[in-house]
Amino acid sequence: MTVKTFRILLISMVFLALGAVSVSAQQDREADHEALRVLRNRMITAIEKQDVHALASYFSRDFVFITSTQNALTSQADIQAFMDRMFHGEKALVVGVESHAEADILTRFLGEDVGICYGSSEDVYTMKSGSIVRMKLRWSATVLREDGEWKVAVAHVGADFLDNPVLDEVLNSSRRMGFAEGLVGLFIGAFVGWFFGRRKGRVAKS
Repeated sequence: MTVKTFRILLISMVFLALGAVSVSAQQDREADHEALRVLRNRMITAIEKQDVHALASYFSRDFVFITSTQNALTSQADIQAFMDRMFHGEKALVVGVESHAEADILTRFLGEDVGICYGSSEDVYTMKSGSIVRMKLRWSATVLREDGEWKVAVAHVGADFLDNPVLDEVLNSSRRMGFAEGLVGLFIGAFVGWFFGRRKGRVAKS
């Protein structure tokens, strides 16, 4: 075997070894991608079911969740208060939501145990009025492997304030409510006027 042939053989073996390492790394990351898909689906289910305990368990010990209403949630108590205000409070206008979140990219790993991802979602809101409203959102997330499990450390959800169907529905509901209250007020005013007018007429006759 000549020196030239030996060098070619050595270089080929190095490239084969690097290729094997690359394939192995991709396979390892695919397992992580699948685990992250499961995490995303579980979080969506928890949001739709308004399961605060389950949702909180999918975040890391230290986390921040910026909601579509731009509230910053950093604890399970924050999540509970937000859910109560959105769905159960006296001023709540939404009774249910369905989320259809999809990632634009595969998670980009910044290290062995941290990655970033972003995507979009078309959410369907059931309003207290009974109407159904669809809204497109954008989201981003930073994920962290903690105690051997992938968790969400940072999540940010944003909406286009120039194209916000939920806000439009709230404003329209307020206008309808104001119009209805105006009609009721007009009816009550007319009735009171008619009633006291009749009483004055009777008093005058007597």
